[in-house]
Amino acid sequence: MSNHKPVGIITGGTRGIGLGIAKVFLKHQIQTVLVSRSAKLEESLSSYADANPPLFLSADISKKADRENIIKYTIDALGRCDFLVNNAFCSFGEES
Repeated sequence: MSNHKPVGIITGGTRGIGLGIAKVFLKHQIQTVLVSRSAKLEESLSSYADANPPLFLSADISKKADRENIIKYTIDALGRCDFLVNNAFCSFGEES
């Protein structure tokens, strides 16, 4: 997909601070990939997403395969990733 809109990924993007960031991104026409372990979207985001709907991906950032899939999914769907907001919390011990 070729376009000139910025593309961003937000981990933990479906509630709290991540949701607030998503609202700003969508308001400014940033193509957004929201990542969450549970891809349940708050209804309050729908008014921001009418003209620029975000993409959703359920993933656990503590897992290497999921982290790799986030980038692959974004590039496959939107052609690139301009920035990443690491908002989700996880504790890294042994790599899974």
